[in-house]
Amino acid sequence: MDNTEDTGIKKIINCTFCGKGRHQVEQMVEGPEFNGKNIYICNECVDVTYDILHKEESTVIKKKKDKIPSPEQIKLGLDEYIIGQDDAKIAVAVAVYNHYKRINNKTKTEIEKSNLLMVGESGCGKTLTVKTIAKMFDIPYVIGDATTLTEAGYVGDDVQSLIKRLIQNAGGDLEKASRGIVFIDEIDKKSRRSESATVHKDVSGEGVQQALLKLVEGTIIEIEDGFDEPVNFNTKDILFICSGAFVGLDEIIRKSRSKSSIGIGALLNIKAPFSQIAKTSLPEDFIKYGLIPEFVGRCPVTVVFDDLTVEMLVRILKEPKNSIVEQFTALFKFEGVGLAFDDKYLHNVAEQCLKQKVGARGLRSIMERDLQATQFVLPRLAKEGVNKIFVDANGIIKHVYKAKKRAANE
Repeated sequence: MDNTEDTGIKKIINCTFCGKGRHQVEQMVEGPEFNGKNIYICNECVDVTYDILHKEESTVIKKKKDKIPSPEQIKLGLDEYIIGQDDAKIAVAVAVYNHYKRINNKTKTEIEKSNLLMVGESGCGKTLTVKTIAKMFDIPYVIGDATTLTEAGYVGDDVQSLIKRLIQNAGGDLEKASRGIVFIDEIDKKSRRSESATVHKDVSGEGVQQALLKLVEGTIIEIEDGFDEPVNFNTKDILFICSGAFVGLDEIIRKSRSKSSIGIGALLNIKAPFSQIAKTSLPEDFIKYGLIPEFVGRCPVTVVFDDLTVEMLVRILKEPKNSIVEQFTALFKFEGVGLAFDDKYLHNVAEQCLKQKVGARGLRSIMERDLQATQFVLPRLAKEGVNKIFVDANGIIKHVYKAKKRAANE
């Protein structure tokens, strides 16, 4: 049946979907011809269709948001980008999984928030872990340096500036920001000057810890920047991750356990790697280090990262997604030139990096230095027929020409 009627005067157009006439609705849209007949849809059917599709889309988004990767899935995701650190990755996976279960908790049991305190030397993977978790959960995050923070009213960044930046990173979406991650690095630099109270106000050390307490636990703050009117923002569902190198923590632990002659304490008199000692840490050790008891209590999950080794640094160079070797290979491939390294060279790079005590970040700096001169002339080398660059065990750059070019030279 056609959806139009010819009365001899004019056609009466009916909606193909609901059958209503043009005079019964506000608008009628003509669609493409199908089987020799015109298709029409009225504004009311358009609205109904939009509502149905929008509702289904919202349901899919909600289901996706409520679906939390298991701890094992989270660790597998971290394994792609972070080499080693299995104990730390397991601890982070469980803590993050429990945090988002808490957010989606529908029971009457109130679950307290478990913020994290990360311990490990610079460049061991703490920041990369946070970035990977945020990417995995598709949530906004902000990375702040505790050394720039002061109490409100003093020169420096107010602790609330972290929340403002988080909202900016979420594109102004308050709901999305409320489920994000705030990563505060160098928190060990904000240790108080002594365990006893001082007469002088410490606005950059203990004062910052005090200012962070409510934010970390969960509080409502007023945000003015970026909005027409001030809005209230609740931090109760934000995951706070504080980290630091905590240099000297191992000595504090040794001293506190020195009286013990049996069990774990007896082993601490033996010179052991920092991370091995730090994994035995208790809240009281962080308090002796300079964190206030209230702050330690609000970060109940301690994650200790293993000390870097030469073998681990070599694996970091080659194995993870977007590894440094892979990145340099891609840069050379852009010019049509291959790139290969002798394994001994990569081992030497790892040894140099470990001596510099800058962590895995130093690996790229060393390779940038070694390859800089070659990259400077790489476009010309490619035109001259260089097919491949090989870096030998001593870091010497060797040019491999295409077969035709080599034959011509011979």
